Amino acid sequence: MKLITLTLPVEKPPELRLQRTIDLRNPVNDVLGWTILVRGPAVILIPPKDSPNPGGFEVARSACWLRWESSSPGDYDKLTNYTSEPLTRAKPPGEAAP
Repeated sequence: MKLITLTLPVEKPPELRLQRTIDLRNPVNDVLGWTILVRGPAVILIPPKDSPNPGGFEVARSACWLRWESSSPGDYDKLTNYTSEPLTRAKPPGEAAP
């Protein structure tokens, strides 16, 4: 089960002032290194450790739009606790990882 898109409400962290939708498969530079946590009724955005504001930002889950990728209906029962990997630039098809 993977989160593939997160759309934030209008009220969002100031660091993401130009970014309302986060595509976790192909993130833009503004969100590289960020981690997204889903914890019950909250979505928590954690910037990279070298960010000028290293604390996390909490947004009500009900105010967000989350798009998940899974073919198993049972996976959707586990959506109260999810942690993404830190967002990284996607590798072009056919390019080996370093």
